[in-house]
Amino acid sequence: MVRRAGLRKSNRNPMRTAHIKLTSKRQATFPKYVCETLGVGPGDTLILAPVISGTETEWVLRSEKNDMPWFGALRSYAEGKDHSPSAIKASIAKEMRRDRGGR
Repeated sequence: MVRRAGLRKSNRNPMRTAHIKLTSKRQATFPKYVCETLGVGPGDTLILAPVISGTETEWVLRSEKNDMPWFGALRSYAEGKDHSPSAIKASIAKEMRRDRGGR
């Protein structure tokens, strides 16, 4: 059983059942609405994770790129800056002074 995660409201009927046929090489073609719901396209990697529910094993399908969308989001702010403990403490002290009205 495959459960869909992260459904978007823009789909007409996102809860309809998807039928996927495997080729002899175990390749599958996903319906367009499933790919749109997952936010994936050609070359993207999908994660298929087993979940035990009672006596059955269900499979959860999700996009790898949506797994940690926050990861690396602040990299551009951190590049080229000193990350030593003393630099971090100085930065915190500077912001605390600024928040208190000092400069």
